[in-house]
Amino acid sequence: MTDLTTSQQITYDQVDSTDIETFALPFQGETDQLAPVDGEFTRNLPVTRNRIVVLGRRAAGKTVYLSMLYTRLWKSLDGMTMSGLTGSAHSEAMRVTAGLTQGQWPPATMVNSQMPFEVQYQGRDRQMVTMDYSGEVFRRTFVEGDKDSMEAAQLLEHLDSAGAVLLMLDPAMIFERAGDIDAAVDDDFGMVHAVKRVRSAAGGADVPIVIVLTKMDMNYPMVHGEGGPSRFVQNHWPALVRTLQNIRIFGISSVQTEIDAGGRALPRANSESVKIEDPLKYCLEQMDESDRREALANAQIRRQQARDCEDALVEHALRQTNRFWALTISGMCLASLGVIALIIAFY
Repeated sequence: MTDLTTSQQITYDQVDSTDIETFALPFQGETDQLAPVDGEFTRNLPVTRNRIVVLGRRAAGKTVYLSMLYTRLWKSLDGMTMSGLTGSAHSEAMRVTAGLTQGQWPPATMVNSQMPFEVQYQGRDRQMVTMDYSGEVFRRTFVEGDKDSMEAAQLLEHLDSAGAVLLMLDPAMIFERAGDIDAAVDDDFGMVHAVKRVRSAAGGADVPIVIVLTKMDMNYPMVHGEGGPSRFVQNHWPALVRTLQNIRIFGISSVQTEIDAGGRALPRANSESVKIEDPLKYCLEQMDESDRREALANAQIRRQQARDCEDALVEHALRQTNRFWALTISGMCLASLGVIALIIAFY
């Protein structure tokens, strides 16, 4: 079996756009039915979808990804920028990134924390809110069905306001490799039910949802040994394929790792983030396209309403005109009859 404990087996130059691609997987079969969810009535009411939701189990790389993405886009990249709307959001992302450059992983997320950002892309500003949460909260919410705890309620509210969803999956955690059935259930059953919740809510059908394969610096040989990201996802998460139907898959590497003297994998000081902005860029483009379609549909509705109003005014005017002429002609007829009557009476 290939040793995947260190990312030094694959260089940054090898993880490029020719190897990590974006795939569409149209599913030609029956789609899993969307299961009823609690609060269905209120969830069918319109909501403001202003969140980039990053979903993933423990150790999927959520905190590292969000911090490295923010740090990269804070310095601008290809016309896309990101800035924190609070000093705490900016400071936390920078603090995590600074630790990574010193070979230190961030501590495990213990409590939910929301971080508001403004993203500028293609001449448009979007205010987005991300949430960092523990992997245990993900499991309790989407696998064990916890909807009563404060942490679960916050995560569900966050998901119900999703403008875009990134599903973070670590290929190394598949059961065939890791032997961890809990991790496998989280990435399979948990993700499927999270997707179903998004799709069953008002406006959820158009929310872009993408799969992000993390830690591709280490997972590259394994993923491409099965034919690449597309085939790997179909082999190991078929229920997710059925539920999403049309899937965009991205492979990323937020940091690269090296093994220290004690055998621990640590972030490499000279790491370079690989393609971490691509999932966000795709989602923003899809959101813009959805807004464009909605604007066109609303414009068409307004034009139709204007035409209907104009037709109603014309019809009303015709009725008024017809009424005028009817009264005029009736008056003339009555006058003529009166004249005739007088003439007869006179003679």
